[in-house]
Formats: sequence, structure tokens, C-alpha cells
Amino acid sequence: MATKLNIVFLLWMVSVCALIAQSDEEFTDVIYVYPFSGKSEAIQRHLERLNAKGRFHGIFLVPMPRSFVWGEALIRTRVEQFRKSNFRGSLSVIVRGRRYWADAAYVRENRWGIPAVIDADGKLLKSIKAWDIGFPLLTIWDSTGTLWWWAPVESVPSGNDLPRLLDSLERSTAPMISKKFMRTTAKPFIAESVGRSHLSCSMANVSKVVPLQDDSTLAVGPLFGPAISGNGKWFAAMDFHRYSVRIYQLPEGKHEIELRGDTVGCRGSSWYVPDSTYHYVSRYLWSSLAQPVWSDSILWTINVLSYVCYYSKEEKGIDKKYYLLSYCPPGWGRCAGAEFKPMTRTYCTGEYCAEGTFHPGGGFVLSKGRFYLPFRRGYLAMGSDSSMVKNPYENPLRDTFYTYAPLYGAFNSTTGQFLDSTIGELDEWVGKRYGLGLSLHDPWHLSCDQQSGLCAWVQWLVPAIEMSDGRSIPLLHYWNESMLDSQGVTRRSGVPTPREVRYLRDSAGADIRRIILTPGSVFVLWKVKERGFPLVDEEHGLWVLQEYDRIHATLKGEWQLPALVAEQHLRDVAYDAAQNRIAGLYQNAWKTSLAYYELPVHP
Repeated sequence: MATKLNIVFLLWMVSVCALIAQSDEEFTDVIYVYPFSGKSEAIQRHLERLNAKGRFHGIFLVPMPRSFVWGEALIRTRVEQFRKSNFRGSLSVIVRGRRYWADAAYVRENRWGIPAVIDADGKLLKSIKAWDIGFPLLTIWDSTGTLWWWAPVESVPSGNDLPRLLDSLERSTAPMISKKFMRTTAKPFIAESVGRSHLSCSMANVSKVVPLQDDSTLAVGPLFGPAISGNGKWFAAMDFHRYSVRIYQLPEGKHEIELRGDTVGCRGSSWYVPDSTYHYVSRYLWSSLAQPVWSDSILWTINVLSYVCYYSKEEKGIDKKYYLLSYCPPGWGRCAGAEFKPMTRTYCTGEYCAEGTFHPGGGFVLSKGRFYLPFRRGYLAMGSDSSMVKNPYENPLRDTFYTYAPLYGAFNSTTGQFLDSTIGELDEWVGKRYGLGLSLHDPWHLSCDQQSGLCAWVQWLVPAIEMSDGRSIPLLHYWNESMLDSQGVTRRSGVPTPREVRYLRDSAGADIRRIILTPGSVFVLWKVKERGFPLVDEEHGLWVLQEYDRIHATLKGEWQLPALVAEQHLRDVAYDAAQNRIAGLYQNAWKTSLAYYELPVHP
């Protein structure tokens, strides 16, 4: 999930705001457009339940809450603009629900002022193909449930342009979506023929389930980045709904504390951004914490402070500050902290220059006296404008791109200073074959030993676990074999469009969700595509855990993990060093649990 969110946000920021002005052909260069057209019986029933009156009805879609908070906050502004324009139909919001109490709190805090439906089972958003879009949309339907118009919330016309749009709708006799656009969005997002229905490896047994405290008073959201302290007494994870870190006691599962970012200057705990933020030059602080990492019983995280300096229709200014922080029990006060700046490197040769940044993204990796951030440079990492890849130092199809292509950079964990040290190199064969730059590796693809400083990582479509001491462990992979075929492959003449990137990732048929380095082993967690469903689907797919001998560089065993435990879906895994066991994080709309696995010994 975290990987998906990162890619969605990077591409959205660069490209999707200009959708309204684009031609139909240009839609092929946008990875996340709205692929639905025609009539939906589910939407028709939704309008009937609202007792909606009028010919047209505006429905705001929030398929991935919190993925773009400013766009979600803009919904209230758009509602007021529609009312001032004397819109005669109904307005409502459909939110993709995953956690009942957290979703209810989210709707209350946004104060949109219109009916809101939490689509917990996906019957609404799945039926209209808005299940995993990353940005909030405004869609306009008629009373029969037929889609007439749509736009990202930020691109909805305002001022005098909105009444003109509404007048055009009233005078139209057919939906304002061209047939050419329908044909463009009909291109597949997923590889239908790729995937598996079963796996041959043995099933891991669940020996113990620890229910985590989760009730209406906590309003816990979707949890990501699970981590267990070295002494086995504490469990921590990032709460995506609140951008905070939750800490639980083990083995009781009692909620201990919620760590939140420095909220000085924030408007209480509300996520609603005042209208003044969008109409006047102002400063607004947005604070969030990254996924947690343990050093024995001390918890580390990154605090990201985002300052909205100004906002206008044409431009938005955001300044950010980053702090590496540590928290100590029992009071969970800050033990230490260091401000750091994501390091940007500029490379110039002759008339060309290229920039790359070591950026926190979805998190970081803690090592011996240092922490690592993933490197981002070139297409696709820097956005979806393919014109940028005319620069040979930004184009992964060119040899010059690989003059400097490290995977991760090291920073001092005490001072926050960049150590001028990197590990890993982007695989040139994969980059050139698929035209993808430094974008498909993240913190959860890297793991380090905090005692020795040794690190291990895996790259997309590279069948090996690479080690910082120069060794390599052969990786028994679940990627589509044809994706790794190097014989008779026609070299790409250009980088893929963002829509094609999504198809390529799905065509790989599997994704590595986490790598864990322990004193004796390297664990690799795979999410394998279930045939007929997208690889990114949260409720479908097969999970495989592999264990490799760290010293002898051999496979020790692999097991299929149960995708469901007590009607809760597997989200991720964590290593409990005190018990030398792997535990899975499971969640549904109501409950959260840790399930400890017994891994059968292979003969």
C-alpha cells in the first residue's frame, strides 16, 4: 500500500491538475484518470436513497482518504461554490471506508456540509471503477445513474466558469465525455492473463493471535509499517488516517500512546484546512510522522512539517522540514532529535544537468549510527512529464543515466548530515528494458543490521538479494518469467507512459512488500497477484514468506501466509527478535491483530 501511495502522489502532483485542459490523446500520459463511463445502477440506487431531486447530481469521490488532504479539504469550498451558482441538484460524498470509527471521525472533521456515505464494502466505488484512484474527484451524474462529467476536485471550474459549466450541462443532450476519451481509458490497467490461483509451498500455521485494543475511543485508522521492539514489549505502526504512530503493549495488546507530530500552529486536531488557506497568502503547518523503526526499546521516526506558504489557482507553495526523532519509554518523551535536509545532488556534463534527491518518501531505514533514505532521479520518479527525458541524464534508456544511480544514501543519525555515502546501484538492464528510473525501490525494500551496519536489499525484477559487503544471495522469485527474459527483446525507443507503467507493474505478477535482515537470516515477503485481480488489490492476492540463510546465502524455506485471520486481511509482517519469530499485521473495518506464525521446517 505504501508503495502505491508514493507513486500515485508523485504522478498526481505533476500531471493531474491539468486534466481539464488536455486533449483526449494526452490522457494516455496520465496514470490515474477516471476510467468509468456510462450508467451505474449502484449510483442510481445511491441517489434514490438520498431522495435526490433535480436532473443532475454532484458526487464527490474520495477513494483513498488522506492521500491528498488539500484536495479533500477543497471539497467544502467546491460545495459552497455550487450553492452560490444555484445548482439545482443534490451534492454528496462517497468515501472509501476501511476502518469504521476512524472513517466516521474523518467525515466529522472535514465538515463538508453535505451527506457523506462511507463505502466500507466497496459496492459503490468498485462498481464505478473508482476503487484505487489516488485523488478526490467531482463527478456529475443524472438521475438515471449516467455519468455526464468529471474532474479532479482541484480542477473544477470556479468563479464565473462554474455557472457556465452548469449551463452547458443543462443544455446538453448527451454526456460531456467524448467517445475518443472513452476509447482511451478503455486500455487495460491490469494484465488479465497474469497471476496465480494457488501456490505449491506449504501453509504457515498461526500459533498465537494477539488482538490489539481497537474501539470507538481510539478511532484507529489503517496501520502500516509494523515494528516490534527488540525486547518484545512494544508494537508500533503508522496510523495512516492521522499520520501518527501508535504504540501498543505486548503481549496484552493494550494501546499505550499515540505519538503525533509537533502541532504548534495547527488548528487543533482537525484536518480541515480553512478557506483562508486557499484565498490568501498564509502559512499553515501540516505535521506527520513516518513509519516507525525500533532500536531495542527506543522508537525512531521522522517528523515531516509541511508549511503551505501560499495557494492560488495557478500555483501552490509548500515548504517542508524534516526531523529524525527518538522516543523513550516509559513516558515516551523525545530522547533525541536532529533536523536534516533531503540531500539534492546536481550532475552536469557539458550542456546537460540532472538533479537527484535522497528523500524520506514513505520512511527510512535505521542502521549503525546512520539512517538511509531512498534516492529519486529521472523518469518516472520526478513526474510524468515525458518531455523531461529528452535530457540524457534523466532518461533511463541512455547510458548517461547510470553515471550516478545509487539506490540509497546514508545520513548521520545524530547530526542529520549527509555522509556522502551510498549503497546499491540501479540495475541497468531493467532500467533500459522498461524505461524506468529510480522510482520502484523504497525503504521497505532495504533492511540493515543495527549492530554491524550490514544492509541487504532487493530491486524490482532483479532475482538476487544484494548485500552491502558485496555478496549476493540468489532469489527464488515470483515475478512473471517473461518479464525477466533477456533473449530477443526489442529495445525500447522511448519511456513508457504512466498508464503503461501501471500495466508493467501489474504484469510483473508479484511485488516484494518487505525485506527483514536478522542475525542469521534474511526474510522476504512477497505479494503474488491473484489471477483476475490487480496486484494492488488489498483484498485479493497470495502472500509468500521466504527465509534465506544470511551466512551461507541459501534458501532455508518458504511458506504461504494466510491472507485472512479472524476475518482480517494481512497487511504486512514484522520481526519479533525476542521470540525470533515473524508476526503478521491483520486488519478489517473493526479489528486489528498480530498473528505469530509457526513456520514448518522443510525436509
